[in-house]
Amino acid sequence: MNFKKLNFKVLFCIADKIPSVFDSLRTSVPPILETLMDYMERNWIQGRFWTPVHWSCFNLLLRTNNDCEGLHNDWNKLAGGPNLPFYKMTLVLEQLCQDVKLSQKLLSHEKFKAHRKKETQLKNSILFALWTRYQDNELSTVELLEEIVL
Repeated sequence: MNFKKLNFKVLFCIADKIPSVFDSLRTSVPPILETLMDYMERNWIQGRFWTPVHWSCFNLLLRTNNDCEGLHNDWNKLAGGPNLPFYKMTLVLEQLCQDVKLSQKLLSHEKFKAHRKKETQLKNSILFALWTRYQDNELSTVELLEEIVL
């Protein structure tokens, strides 16, 4: 496998396949990255706290390594930027509390839908189609990773 092409796509694999894909990638890693690969294997592949089961994005619509980042970005947009004075932050938090109440009501009446950009919707539909083909054994793991366009 081509390390440069596939290294960041591993997270789209099914969790139980990730260790073998990682091992395959190790065979083509440049020597300068060997220390990084050792670290990744110790902490993310064979780790005690974070294993592929925890970070694999296989068959997941929402893919982020930091769920708080999106919320934080929303807060900054609502507030007009970062580094808020305390009094302004309390006003923003009050607005967020009201939004939670509204979201709860909408969810209970099944009126709440996530907004996604058309580009994101297209990428998601392509990705789910690839995952379906993979689960139907129409694609190998390597073919799946080669087909994914980030």
